[in-house]
Amino acid sequence: MPSGAASRTREPDEAPVVRMEAAQTERSLLFRSLLKGTALYSIALFGQRLGSVILLPINTRFLTPADYGVLELLEQITTVVSILLGMQLSASLGFFYFENDSPEARNRAASTSLIGALLVGVIPSVVGLMFAHPLSRLIFGQVDSQLLLRISFAFLPLSFVLEAAFSWVRIANKPGVFATASFLRLGIVIVSTIILVAGFKLGVMGVLISSIVAITGVACVLSLYFVRQVPLSFDWHLFLRMLRFSLPLSLGSVAMFIIHFGDRFILPHYRPFAELGIYGIAYKIGMLMSLAYGAFHTYWSAQVFAVAKRDDADIVIPRIFTYVLLMLSLGALALTVFCRPVIQILTTPQFQGAAILAPLIIGAYYIRSLSEFFRCFFLV
Repeated sequence: MPSGAASRTREPDEAPVVRMEAAQTERSLLFRSLLKGTALYSIALFGQRLGSVILLPINTRFLTPADYGVLELLEQITTVVSILLGMQLSASLGFFYFENDSPEARNRAASTSLIGALLVGVIPSVVGLMFAHPLSRLIFGQVDSQLLLRISFAFLPLSFVLEAAFSWVRIANKPGVFATASFLRLGIVIVSTIILVAGFKLGVMGVLISSIVAITGVACVLSLYFVRQVPLSFDWHLFLRMLRFSLPLSLGSVAMFIIHFGDRFILPHYRPFAELGIYGIAYKIGMLMSLAYGAFHTYWSAQVFAVAKRDDADIVIPRIFTYVLLMLSLGALALTVFCRPVIQILTTPQFQGAAILAPLIIGAYYIRSLSEFFRCFFLV
């Protein structure tokens, strides 16, 4: 038999092997991207926690407990208004970005999301500015915080733009850009806080201005980076589809807000503050499960749309879940084992009752983290 004929007869036998090797290589690249992305997002999240530690001596020295209370209420008010009126538009980008594989359609989806976020952000901003006076009287009582509320609401559209830009960075799988922008924001906050709070002693106003300067600066940088990568365009039909898609997500965000912060409004009416302090210590430890899963979720919630479209999704997704389950199980075990000695070392005897509650909260957040993995598929 001629050598050419022999090679032709071998090709059908070799083809499945070649395809299998190509599939294995592609999966390896996916898992490598997953690991790299999770690691970079972990660095960004760790940087945020480190920034809080760095700012703690400054804030506790120049701010009173009452100032902290005002800042927390300001954050909660703007968060609630944003959730109720903001439509969670940027959360819909992943679905529409991966709906079509053409670069033109993806660029149009990304651009519509960014411009649409700016338009949608105007709604809670205007409503907040209109009702700043009654909100100030209702929420803060005797504290004259109307000016603080007006400043917060005036710059709210830029927060929406920044959120949309970060969503695009995650969906476009640019974790390095995400981490760089996160550290840039952190650096601006630290420098501004040192200057305005420690230097000029502006108190709550200094903290608020520092946050606004950071949001504005990073939003401008990411928007400029976006414009250089994606041609600007706006599709009204696509924008309305995004709004319809994201409306139920806003209701879900309200539910998640209640889950996380609702106990702060209910428990003080039924239990003494001494018990709430112990509960608060246990809750901080339990929420470390959320931190452990958060870096992966930042990657997964953006890339799940692309992974679900793969031909080998039925192989890849169970394997990813196996790794996630292993990571969370080890984390929950470690926190449960070490929470008691850590509480004993770091707190006084009156707080050590938290060691009894902490494993229950760790278990709750363990289950919740697993559910977050599967909740993404409802969006897909």
